[in-house]
Amino acid sequence: MNRWWLVPVVVLVALVGVKACGSDSSKSPVAPVPANAVASDPSSDTSSPPRAPAPAADIDVRQLMAASDLVHGYLQTLAQGRTDAADAMWRNGHRPPGLSEGGLRDILPARVSKIRTLEPEPLDGATLRRVRVPVALRLTGQDGRLHVFDGTYTVEHPSADAPWKLSAAEVHARLD
Repeated sequence: MNRWWLVPVVVLVALVGVKACGSDSSKSPVAPVPANAVASDPSSDTSSPPRAPAPAADIDVRQLMAASDLVHGYLQTLAQGRTDAADAMWRNGHRPPGLSEGGLRDILPARVSKIRTLEPEPLDGATLRRVRVPVALRLTGQDGRLHVFDGTYTVEHPSADAPWKLSAAEVHARLD
């Protein structure tokens, strides 16, 4: 038996449902909150919107982003085979002796498939002098093989006005 007559019925029900939900975007189901309103207990008030972070939090976020950017830039420079320029990003201007980086340097230069820095983790609380940055890398070596690495880089700066520098690495090749 043909059920072609169901098509118009389904379309009609869908249109009625959309109209019932309201398509007027100017009507807001949430009442506006006055700018000077302050909740007495923010943890129990679920109706108020989240407050903007304090200006100091913005500085911390920028510092975390700068630390992450340093690691990302280091990995890009390294993938290009520019090891001297990459080594200059380390504390004291050179890579620590004996640091292997999981064989990463053995495949250089490499074509980048993905360099991903994940959310940085402050290691010393609010002072943000040391930050650990997790990484995930996918590089194609000169032999055409795909190499996958993951791990962390630690960056630090001795004072707020000093630039970030790499200080440690734990990077491992991953078999996929």
